[in-house]
Amino acid sequence: MNKFCTKIWIFGKLTFFLLAIYQFPEKINAQSHAGIFQIASEQSESVELIVPTSKNNLLVAGIFNDSFVWGEKEVHTQGENDCFLAKFNNETVDWLLSFGSTAQDEILALAVDKNDNAILCISYLNQIQIADSLLTPNSGSRGMLLLKISPNGSIIWTKDLSGTGEQFINQMVVNNQNQIYACGYFGDTLNIDAQSMTAQAEQDLLVLKLTPNGDLIWMQQAGLQGTIRGQSLSLSPLQDYINVSGIYNGQVAFAEDTIQANTNDFDVFVAQFDSTGFRWGRKAGGVFEDHNRKILTHENEDIFVIGDFQGTLKLSDDIQVNTNGIFDNNLYLLKYDNLGNPLWARSLGGVDFDFVTDAIWINSNQIAVAGYFQNTFVIDDFSAEATGNFNSYVTALSSEDGQAQWLKSIRGTDLTIGNSLAFVNNQLVLGGAFTNDLESENVDLESAGFFDAFLLYFDALLTSTTETEHKEDAVRIFPNPASEILYLECGIQNYTISIFSSTGQLVFQEKNTISIPIQHWKNGIYFGKIWNEKSEKAVFKFIKN
Repeated sequence: MNKFCTKIWIFGKLTFFLLAIYQFPEKINAQSHAGIFQIASEQSESVELIVPTSKNNLLVAGIFNDSFVWGEKEVHTQGENDCFLAKFNNETVDWLLSFGSTAQDEILALAVDKNDNAILCISYLNQIQIADSLLTPNSGSRGMLLLKISPNGSIIWTKDLSGTGEQFINQMVVNNQNQIYACGYFGDTLNIDAQSMTAQAEQDLLVLKLTPNGDLIWMQQAGLQGTIRGQSLSLSPLQDYINVSGIYNGQVAFAEDTIQANTNDFDVFVAQFDSTGFRWGRKAGGVFEDHNRKILTHENEDIFVIGDFQGTLKLSDDIQVNTNGIFDNNLYLLKYDNLGNPLWARSLGGVDFDFVTDAIWINSNQIAVAGYFQNTFVIDDFSAEATGNFNSYVTALSSEDGQAQWLKSIRGTDLTIGNSLAFVNNQLVLGGAFTNDLESENVDLESAGFFDAFLLYFDALLTSTTETEHKEDAVRIFPNPASEILYLECGIQNYTISIFSSTGQLVFQEKNTISIPIQHWKNGIYFGKIWNEKSEKAVFKFIKN
């Protein structure tokens, strides 16, 4: 993978490194505009993570330099970049906290328990000021700190998670007993309470379970050689299983399953385990760099893995997907059953760089995915054009077949990066940062500094009018289901038709045909796409039996 692609991919997560180089003296209050809330100053701010509370408030975590005012609250940095956490209540900031060292700090993970306590994980350098206490890492220069914060903004407890090597927590979730699960990775040695782990590889997968008071219940690791990084985890709703996904570039063992990366670039893994150990592990990868962002578990125990990739992503001998451009990134959506069997895969995106930053459930059959893209973003029969270097998108995908339900783009003339999604009050909220300007619906915002942070609210039940029109009426197929021949009536002239299996493989492509022999195809669901050089499009779905 080339250096440019790597830098662009990590941009959304490491925005704070860019923010540090711009320093300005003056403060400006946060602005709100028709469903958009702007956190602005003449310095830089970025919303990194947002989660909803049970009272339909938002916990908003991010990074900033120097100082900023939000509502009637004001915070100041201790050094280059500090972290902030706010409780946002229907246009009102209930409280605003900041945490910082004398150098650059980073928001790692954010969760909320059943009592609306915030669980926050941050990474800091050298020393960090927490209330009236100055904390130092147990060993090494960079520390990792876990905090529990009450609904009124007071700190309940802090816990140091620093080891002798590099360590990161990438996601946390809380169960119904307010126990905390976290996944990430560590190198060298990690000591938590009375337990110690030594990495077998350069970096091992790390999974922790803590009590509501922050005491360690157990910790798991996995790694044989190379680097194994846990990116996301989700809990099984029906059984005591934990599903975890991430990336690796070496070798790792999950119970009886030992998987090896195809090259020195990162491949994707998905694994399942419980408190006694791992049950199974699977890989998905090609010969280029693959990235993982989120794992979600459906109420029926099916597992969904979301990220972006380059080239080919292969799950099994008969399931693989490809990007539209060989050296560019597209989104992927992978589906597994509870035993780790791959069910299908989808590749979505244009011919340039498309990246994923977050994914959440909207309801039991829709997954909202956020990210950013370059030039043109194409997802099934929807498309969007970027007006700047990189613009953001939010799309809804069906958990049944991975088809796009709608697409919304958030544009700007330079960089518009959506980092995190939340679902609150039947609305989707996207949090991120932008530079120069941001455009959404009929509202235009201008940044006061290098980067301004934003919260954008919009209807989760969007229709296809958001972007390119869905033209189902332009094509009629019959019979459906079909067993031997599928017939078409198409209102688009000089068209090309492509048909894909439910695993994302191209099984048929031809121009201007009106009948397709399917008697030798496998039974199942198939997706069709029709288009021409005038950019007229139509999609359809049928069943072969």
